[in-house]
Amino acid sequence: MALKPNRRSRELIAEFENGFAKDWHMAVRDCFRDQLDIRYTDVVQTFTEKNGEKFKMKVKTFTQGKCYCFGKEHTIYDTPEAYNHVWSDCLKHVTVAYKITMSIPTHIKTVAVDDQFKKYLVEGLVNFQVLIPNGAGDRLVVSKEVSMSQSKFVELLQYGPSRRTPK
Repeated sequence: MALKPNRRSRELIAEFENGFAKDWHMAVRDCFRDQLDIRYTDVVQTFTEKNGEKFKMKVKTFTQGKCYCFGKEHTIYDTPEAYNHVWSDCLKHVTVAYKITMSIPTHIKTVAVDDQFKKYLVEGLVNFQVLIPNGAGDRLVVSKEVSMSQSKFVELLQYGPSRRTPK
């Protein structure tokens, strides 16, 4: 979805079902809408009356931006089961989790160029730990540490580490 830095789209990257992003590789909860830059905003929509006349009205709807902002200490698990039980029971279901250790949000920067203001998307950064169950299965341990852009992190959450994003 190609967006100008300051434009929002009605096409969302996530559809939430039962509190989680539907068909994503990781179990991303709907409480992460802000981090995915999915916001409830005002948009102008055109309606047509029965007599064929058109009119515009401001309505509220979810819209998508590009300013992803996953932050320090956010932890995302690979299964919804990780969120539904006593922690010792959760560990029985988790095979991988990502815990963010450092974050710089993606943001829009306005720069004056030849007496005009231009807007640019400045890509953010995420450093995170890949956590896996230890041999005894009683806790998660750090498998490795990874650094990537906020948008690549969102792609990882959607498609997993070995799958390329669809074109």
